[in-house]
Amino acid sequence: MSRKQVVGLVLVLPMLLLGMVSPTVEGSEMSLDFSKEHTLKGIFDAGMRPYREPHSERFQVGVEQVTAEIKLPSGMLVKEREWQSMQFTVVDDGRLTSAQMRSNPLTLEAARDAMLPLLSIESGVSIQALDAFLEKVREEIFLYEGEFHVGTGKKQNPMFLAAFSRTGLKNSPLALRVSLEWRLDPPKAAKGFYKDPIPPPPGYEGVSMEKPPFQAEAQAPTPEVTAETQAKPRLVEEPQFAASPTPAMDTNKPASSGFPVVPVAILTAVIAGIVIYLLRRKST
Repeated sequence: MSRKQVVGLVLVLPMLLLGMVSPTVEGSEMSLDFSKEHTLKGIFDAGMRPYREPHSERFQVGVEQVTAEIKLPSGMLVKEREWQSMQFTVVDDGRLTSAQMRSNPLTLEAARDAMLPLLSIESGVSIQALDAFLEKVREEIFLYEGEFHVGTGKKQNPMFLAAFSRTGLKNSPLALRVSLEWRLDPPKAAKGFYKDPIPPPPGYEGVSMEKPPFQAEAQAPTPEVTAETQAKPRLVEEPQFAASPTPAMDTNKPASSGFPVVPVAILTAVIAGIVIYLLRRKST
């Protein structure tokens, strides 16, 4: 084996190892149909595999980085796109009380295309108003004031809201946020959350709902312990049925790629050392 072959092997080896150990993420196309039902089983039937949210295992599940279209209860279709995150609140009969979905960052043109079909949901919201807002964002991309949203009134069931949120990115400054909230029949007050972590729905009993390790890396910071905090018991509030049971979605949580840098580097160094050793042994 020549020196050039050794150098080539050392350069190619990390890429081969990366393909072996890195998780493959495929943006498979899915359709989430809320016009028929709003249940945890419906999320599974759409092809998604939601995980229980850490610290909220009894009432909230989520998915990340999924490509899907969403059919609203009215029959209106939110066109297929890549969603950065989805969060769902579940009661103990498997029904959903809320859904919060946030798209990946969008350019201004893509943001316009995403919002345009939804303008008919709220009367009095014009295309001109949408274009005026987007122009304001274009002119002052980080400092613009105001927001743009369309939605139904609180008396509607489900209540629907579509809005833009900031991303802090120059080329893709907006994300589409879609929210749904259902008033259940019987009322929410007649239902509670699960007493144990949310189980998979019927037909999916063997499917894990644990959050994958590479998505669970980011943990909340440990609160500072002081004499005052030790003296006072720390209460953890759960959503109350009298109000909206949906905890606020953390839109600033950094996405984790799950990239195993250290194992790849170690394996590369070990194999490169073996190759060089064999090459020297051959030459002596």
